[in-house]
Amino acid sequence: YGSIDPLVHGETTALDIMVRRVCALAPSVVVVGASVSHLAVQRLLAERIALVANVRPRLLQRVARCTGAEVLRSTHQLTDPRLGSCDRWRVAPAPGGALMLFEGCPPALGGTCL
Repeated sequence: YGSIDPLVHGETTALDIMVRRVCALAPSVVVVGASVSHLAVQRLLAERIALVANVRPRLLQRVARCTGAEVLRSTHQLTDPRLGSCDRWRVAPAPGGALMLFEGCPPALGGTCL
């Protein structure tokens, strides 16, 4: 019979490292294409970093293009990513759900209606 405590501790430690890397970049919002660990969500929210999870790849590419961001394929790329920017990010109510608005993106990068 073995204990799973060492596994849980190792996973928590790895997660802490990854969240610290994200926090060190000082983003306002993080947009990801997959689900996110509940523990990571809590830690990001504690740092006042908004999180948008389970975003379709095509939409990730659009947001990246308009904001000038780099889409990271792995958490190993968190060492020196190209962050995007906009003047304002907000969520607005829309029929049947909500709409994310990235306002004030550089016009040369284009725009999109989603």
